[in-house]
Amino acid sequence: MSSVRTRVVLTIALVGAGALTPAATRAVAASSPPIPYGTMWTVDTANDTLRAFSVGASGASVPLAVVSGASTGLDAPSDVAVDQAGHVFATNSGNDSITEYAATADGDATPALMIQGPQTGLDGPSSITIDEFHYGIHALPGNRDFEYLVVSNADGNSIEAFDATNGGDALPAHSIQGPKTDLDHPMAIALSRFGEPMVVNNPETGKPTITSYESFGNHKPIFELAPRAPHRLKDPTGLAVIDDLRFLVTDAGRDSVTEFSYFPGLPRSTDLLPNRVVHGADTGIVDPSDLSLTADGRIAVTNASDGSVRTFASDARGDERPLSILSSPAGTAGSAVYGVPPKHPTDLRVRLRGHHARLRWTAPTATGGGLEGYYADVLPRSWFGSGTHPVKHANRFAPIVTTTADHLKIGHLTPGHTYVAISEAVNAFGYSASAPPVTFKVPKRQVR
Repeated sequence: MSSVRTRVVLTIALVGAGALTPAATRAVAASSPPIPYGTMWTVDTANDTLRAFSVGASGASVPLAVVSGASTGLDAPSDVAVDQAGHVFATNSGNDSITEYAATADGDATPALMIQGPQTGLDGPSSITIDEFHYGIHALPGNRDFEYLVVSNADGNSIEAFDATNGGDALPAHSIQGPKTDLDHPMAIALSRFGEPMVVNNPETGKPTITSYESFGNHKPIFELAPRAPHRLKDPTGLAVIDDLRFLVTDAGRDSVTEFSYFPGLPRSTDLLPNRVVHGADTGIVDPSDLSLTADGRIAVTNASDGSVRTFASDARGDERPLSILSSPAGTAGSAVYGVPPKHPTDLRVRLRGHHARLRWTAPTATGGGLEGYYADVLPRSWFGSGTHPVKHANRFAPIVTTTADHLKIGHLTPGHTYVAISEAVNAFGYSASAPPVTFKVPKRQVR
């Protein structure tokens, strides 16, 4: 039996990484979703059960589906994640395995795929996220014909990535492991929007940290967060990435959710003040084990104390009441929300006014379950390679929400220079390709 802690966490597959090389192809999301976007899956560790709830479920809602029974292979499931096609994946700390289920699975469902055996290296798998978007470091967005399952091993002090098409006693395609990595009881994992694995380390003894890596193997982390008192991490359990600059951490030792910023240029070992903290009696956050994000950025926090899932506004802070509370059995450890990145905006237009450009576009035809806003900008033509997505600083570029409107004004453009206007839709599961970019040159003689 694995010695992984009973407090286990989810890290939802928000975005994907470009750090992995495809080994096989996999079916992508269907044109119509197999289950409604926004469906929430919860993982019940104590009762070896996965449950699906309808969009916006609260109170004692009846599940849409309950996956449980001897045929499921579930054994102390520690985490759950859902890919674009609606496939459901669970890590099982009781039998050191990963199991996959169809989007419409219910009852005593047999796994569609099971990864288990000595070659896998699975050792107390505590968290899973899915790399299927391939944004960031080594690839451009839009390549979604394959995916990897990226898992943290709490007992094995490693991160492993598996080809999602290979079951059985499969060797991991990539791993992060070794004394240089500073991995120590990694409890949760997420992928930054630069495509880099971010990890919550919660050692039995010693100081908890958040570490991030830009390559696999035995390498030092490029980022290591260890806040000092009074904001030091006591018992961090869950991790979710908001955008390329911000992430959230649940802390069972503080009964809180804390937002920190992430900057690739920071020193490797960093002490940062939090941007905000959600904490207090009105929040009802007690012994939180996990958090995930809905497509429009709302924060879903699971309490290990009672199994409830409390949803807060995307900008919640302080002693703020939850928007909703979903009652679940006390063994519930985490949740994952089904969604996909939005379609791209259309009809991008640019109007020049002096040194300023006014951008306007039409909203996407599909939002993948919700929309946080848009990343729109005017960038130098030199930032672009042969594609339509900007390449900057060795591809270390990912969008953030710059506006929630359908227009934006950009100033301080240089006369005589050529620029490219882009507009990308953003939700918690990733970002779209740009609307067809518009290339323009600022006249040396300004038009007013």
